[in-house]
Amino acid sequence: MTRKTLVMTAAVLVGLGTAWIGNEKVAYAESASTTKLSDLEKKSNDVNQNINQNKEKLKEVQEQQKNEEAEIARLDSEVGQTNADIRSREAEVEKAKQDIEKLKNEIDVVKKRIEKRNELLKKRARALQENGGSVDYIDVLLGSESFGDFISRVSAVSTIVGADRDLLMQHEADKKAKEEKETKVQNKLTEVNQALEELKNLRAQLQKQVDEKNHLMQTLKDQEKEFNEEAVGLEEQASILADQKNAAQAQQQEIEKAGATEEAPPVTSGSFMRPAKGPVTSHFGYRETFGRGHYGIDIGKRGESVPVVAAASGKVIRAYHSSSFGNAVFIRHNVEGQTWVTVYAHLESYSVSSGQSINKGQQLGYIGNTGRSFGAHLHFELHKGDWKGKSSAVNPERYIKF
Repeated sequence: MTRKTLVMTAAVLVGLGTAWIGNEKVAYAESASTTKLSDLEKKSNDVNQNINQNKEKLKEVQEQQKNEEAEIARLDSEVGQTNADIRSREAEVEKAKQDIEKLKNEIDVVKKRIEKRNELLKKRARALQENGGSVDYIDVLLGSESFGDFISRVSAVSTIVGADRDLLMQHEADKKAKEEKETKVQNKLTEVNQALEELKNLRAQLQKQVDEKNHLMQTLKDQEKEFNEEAVGLEEQASILADQKNAAQAQQQEIEKAGATEEAPPVTSGSFMRPAKGPVTSHFGYRETFGRGHYGIDIGKRGESVPVVAAASGKVIRAYHSSSFGNAVFIRHNVEGQTWVTVYAHLESYSVSSGQSINKGQQLGYIGNTGRSFGAHLHFELHKGDWKGKSSAVNPERYIKF
């Protein structure tokens, strides 16, 4: 074989080898992109399933709440009726007290009559004692001077005897009536007071039930609020995942169209940089104060306007306003072959848009206090791989010096 032939053969072999390697890289890039799409599709399906489950749970809570509201309405009605009964009994007690006062006045009158009778009876007793212990009405009659006088004396004796008998009968009747009235009113007052005490106990019992129901109602409302917040969070996750999926699909189309081996966004060399100046006020992990995990870190605001910059070069997945995150920016990076996503939340405002390419250190906005935020700060998250909510979050302080 001549030298010329050898050179041509080698050239052909090199060309074939290069073509094979190039095709292999393109195929690998397409395969990697397809894998990411598959992962995002699975995560998106999981989130949608969680959204549906959350909606079903929320319906159950709302149905329970309706039942509890009806029960509370029934109890409120019973409490109202009990209060009406108490007012009625209180009126009865007041009337009984008035009756007692009236009776006391009547008793005073009776007492005075009894005292007068006692005086009269004492006088009679003294007269009897002075006359030998008795009055002989026969002697009175026989001492008559005429028939007319006799008739007069008979009438007088009858009157005296009748008066004495009536006096004693009235005396006994007054004492008996007094005792009966006092006993009757006292019994009535005791009965009403007992009933009033029972009604008060019943009202306290009903109020306790209402308090328990209100507590349960508040628990259900808290659950509903939690489910609503979770629903918002899940819907937000679904939206972010959809944006990532669209970005991954666009990337795959670019690879297929251009036969490129590079992935977008561009690779950033070196480590991440700090996204903002200021002290770390809350670290990654479980927080006792709120009783739940914190999937990022908080950087406190020091100064009037504190810029927030991209921790690495990449492409903006989302720049939007969230009910929880406030003004927020999500950026997808490729740092030394590893996909990362950074999140910048509670911004005062943002100056970038979805799909925009970003350079490391490029300003995104300013630290703010938007969304569910209690004091101006930057909530910064770092996710290893594509953003998948809590599961992909890692501690930023392990990768960035703060």
